[in-house]
Amino acid sequence: MTTRDGVVLVGVLAEAQVVQALGLRGRAVRLPFALSPAPRAGRDAGGWPRRVAGTGLGLAVPAMTPALRRYAEAFGLAVQDGVLGLAEEARPGLDDAAIGDAADSAGAGGLPAAQDRKRPSAAAVPDDSADGAPTAYHRVQGPADSGPPDDGPGTTVPNSARITLSDPSDAAAEHRGPRCHPSATAADTGPIIPTPQPDPALVAAIARAILAHPADTPAATIACRLPQIGVAAASALRGAATRRPAAMLPAAPDTLRLIDREQPHAGFFAVDRLTLSHRRHDGGWTPPVTREVFVAGDAAVVLPWDRARDRVLVIDQFRAAMVLRDEPLPWMIEPIAGRIDAGETPVEAAIREAREEANLTLDPATLIEGPAHYPSPGAVAEYIYSFIAPCDLPDGSAGLGGLASEAEDIRAHLIPRAELTQMALRGDLPNGPLTLLALWLEVMAPRLGARQPAPAPAVQWADPCADRRRPILPSQGLHPRLTRRGVADRGAHR
Repeated sequence: MTTRDGVVLVGVLAEAQVVQALGLRGRAVRLPFALSPAPRAGRDAGGWPRRVAGTGLGLAVPAMTPALRRYAEAFGLAVQDGVLGLAEEARPGLDDAAIGDAADSAGAGGLPAAQDRKRPSAAAVPDDSADGAPTAYHRVQGPADSGPPDDGPGTTVPNSARITLSDPSDAAAEHRGPRCHPSATAADTGPIIPTPQPDPALVAAIARAILAHPADTPAATIACRLPQIGVAAASALRGAATRRPAAMLPAAPDTLRLIDREQPHAGFFAVDRLTLSHRRHDGGWTPPVTREVFVAGDAAVVLPWDRARDRVLVIDQFRAAMVLRDEPLPWMIEPIAGRIDAGETPVEAAIREAREEANLTLDPATLIEGPAHYPSPGAVAEYIYSFIAPCDLPDGSAGLGGLASEAEDIRAHLIPRAELTQMALRGDLPNGPLTLLALWLEVMAPRLGARQPAPAPAVQWADPCADRRRPILPSQGLHPRLTRRGVADRGAHR
């Protein structure tokens, strides 16, 4: 506990969107230290920055509010020398009097808008990095070519250091939350170094999700779900930014009224219960209806394809959903796939999953985007980004994979692309994303540089009374694990 119960927020916690999500107000204060890079801050419990030499800005708030305390407990954050938002370190820090003075001066004030604060000089690095990631600034003591600080412990902040208001103009301005970049002044020395920061919009969405849990939810329970909370929050941000052609869809601006949202189950996945009313096609409104949705989050799937050999790599693994349906052989042929972690792009997730599941190193620049889709929008909040990955697949490149930490047991298979197409046409691929990619690639392959395929055998449609009316083709000598499940003699079904 600091003097007068004040606390100073640093790093991404002082960003405007996060401050607003936590329902806070405060005032900018100058810090006698800068922050180490922390791109995972606010996304997982171990991603918070450390103090390094330099100066920066923080946000002083008068007290730890219940919302801020609940957020800090979920991430295992502790107030250190009056500062919240740092990785735990055993080091001397700011004196209580300095924090108390800064917190008192915060009162009900706030930080001015970013454009009203002092910014780095024209020689400084711009606000945003080249790849679009938000960028903060800190000054590092030393020569101009010394480079950014490493992830080491940094420079100890002396006990005599004091937090001061960042600028006289800041004292009179009010704002509910800054986009908080440490500012450069003539008194500072050393080069300005850009520091990668997490996306404030994502961190704010995660904060709102944490605070939406019932008040009696233990902090440890929320902490265990932080990765899944992050996946769902990032998925919602991507969904909110999606724009689709609406020629055949309702055009009225007021089409949905969300009455209530609760979460009756939250484990590795969650189930949300929505009470809502939506506009009918005849112009009226439905009565309040309840819909339960399985919250899976966005995923990426990737099908490696060797153009020269015209073959693909697929995997098989155990699937619990098939157990619930009483299938006798609960293993499924699939593309490489996995959840998109918070802070990842779909391409980055596809590259990571290829490495984890099939020991493949893919070039992100070569990935070809396939059709993205909802596999089961009536009940499942899952959106799949699909990719074709041109790569070299020599003999022997299919083996065993999967992460032991996730109890994955995965086997890869190399098969001719034409054979995969035949399996999709026969209905031998119960995995929807793989069927979609196989047929999409069949159509697109000539444009993507595939070698000229051999003539395909004629399709013989099944008798109307035959099982599931599947198209039947002559057997192509498929791998035993890749043949139609439960059918030993295809001749009986022709």
